[in-house]
Amino acid sequence: MKRLLMLCLLMLCLCSVAFAAEYTVNPAGGGDYASLTEALAAVEDGDVLLLSGGVYDQSRETFPILVEKRVTIAAAEGETPIIASPRLVPALELNVDGICVSGLQIDFLRSGMWVQGDDVTVEDCTLSLGSEEWRTSSCGMWVAGAKRLTLTGCTFNGCGVALAGPPISDSSKGLPVLTGMFEVGEDVEFFTTHTMVNNTVNGLPLGYVVDLDGAVYTEPCGQLLAVQCDGTTFTGLVCSKVSMGIELAYCTDTVVENCIADDAGIFGIYVAKSEDCVLRDCRADRGAHGIDLRAIHRCVVDGCSSTGSGQGMFFSMAFDSLLVDCDIIENGTGFYAAAGDRNHMDACRVEGNQLGIYIQKEPNFTVTNCTFRANWNTGARSTLSPGYAIIGCTFEDNWVAAMSNYSDGVFYYGNTFNTSQNCALYMKGNTQVRMLNNVFTDADAALVDISECPDLLLWQN
Repeated sequence: MKRLLMLCLLMLCLCSVAFAAEYTVNPAGGGDYASLTEALAAVEDGDVLLLSGGVYDQSRETFPILVEKRVTIAAAEGETPIIASPRLVPALELNVDGICVSGLQIDFLRSGMWVQGDDVTVEDCTLSLGSEEWRTSSCGMWVAGAKRLTLTGCTFNGCGVALAGPPISDSSKGLPVLTGMFEVGEDVEFFTTHTMVNNTVNGLPLGYVVDLDGAVYTEPCGQLLAVQCDGTTFTGLVCSKVSMGIELAYCTDTVVENCIADDAGIFGIYVAKSEDCVLRDCRADRGAHGIDLRAIHRCVVDGCSSTGSGQGMFFSMAFDSLLVDCDIIENGTGFYAAAGDRNHMDACRVEGNQLGIYIQKEPNFTVTNCTFRANWNTGARSTLSPGYAIIGCTFEDNWVAAMSNYSDGVFYYGNTFNTSQNCALYMKGNTQVRMLNNVFTDADAALVDISECPDLLLWQN
């Protein structure tokens, strides 16, 4: 019976090969199909689509172009087909296993390619961000919940590769997620099983490093993807104008130091599912997110900076981690933390942001010795964060200096409030509040608003 079953499977494979067909696609006419969308609706698994030169845009194609059959899509010999997607819409979504894409040029305005099937091959393709206007949230290639991608000979201009878990679904509840689109990735094989060789990002090699332990990595690269490294130091890298400049996943005791990752579409420096890692003296300016850490334990961000980003620095599901001596300047939200526990921020300069820091649903977060200056919404805001403490900080020239709402065990000690423009301190709905030895100028003392806060202990020496 087992031998018969194996024979049947072999015959099935042979039949599949026998019936595979080759078709041409030519938007100028003269091919089997005039659009890739039309061809994909008609062909079968195993078929080959050869694309003639020309532009495949929304005048003929339906975007995103969904590839949901195990086919090969390749440039015809000597041709350069250009797939030009409209704004906000991915060019290609490769949604099943075993797809092969070869020789295409993809020009996009937000997202080039989503790879969501296993054992996909992408080779000799060029992916380019069509306009700097669309850099924010842009990504050349999302590899999302996929395993064993083979990426060879590809060129990324103004973009790069982002590794992530599968798209968010009902089963994602309680898991770390990113960008409102994908899970961070609960299976390490989403990160470790790929083959990426001879690819470039902005003219430099795409660095894909797996299981590098106890080394010092200084090789120039346009982008770094480092996975499951232990005790390794990455130093002196410049990975700017890319989707994710530096991505660390499932790393332990790893250091990223003296690196620059400016103008990122998604994250300048991104650390996920990692423990005991350190980011030191790094800069990530003008990104959608500058420095972003998710699902981490005992990590430190030391002496780093982010200026002009949509979100400067970010902790999500971070535990026992530290942000120290950082410059967080003129961002949308300077620093945001949520869904973690026992994290600490010390000696940071938070200036000129729309919202300086926002601590939300984050127990036992402590802020010490920080300066909040000229933040034009709020300097330090916390909501639903029991055990929140702010100690020894200076608030100067903020619209609202500090705000704490609906938390238990809020503690303000030894802070200085000066030249607040609208409100020095706003509190509502907190319990067991302790305010000890804080210093307010006379003008700021008149701008304190505390309501619905039982068990308030207020003491000034």
